[in-house]
Amino acid sequence: TMTETQIYMLFSQYGSVEKVLVPKDGIEGRGFCYVIMKDTTAFDHLVSVGTILYMGRPVYLASALSMNMLHTT
Repeated sequence: TMTETQIYMLFSQYGSVEKVLVPKDGIEGRGFCYVIMKDTTAFDHLVSVGTILYMGRPVYLASALSMNMLHTT
């Protein structure tokens, strides 16, 4: 399990991080998080890579859509 600080430090290597959000189920994280990058170029690059390694373990990367984006047609 990664802390918010570890996640922030990992993603800071690729660009400026605006915010890290870790949804929790009680005390424990739920196995995923949201990282908001300030630079869309850095974000697009990370998503295109798809996976980065942290301490020898894969971290899978994907883009998330806001609820507003899901409800627009």
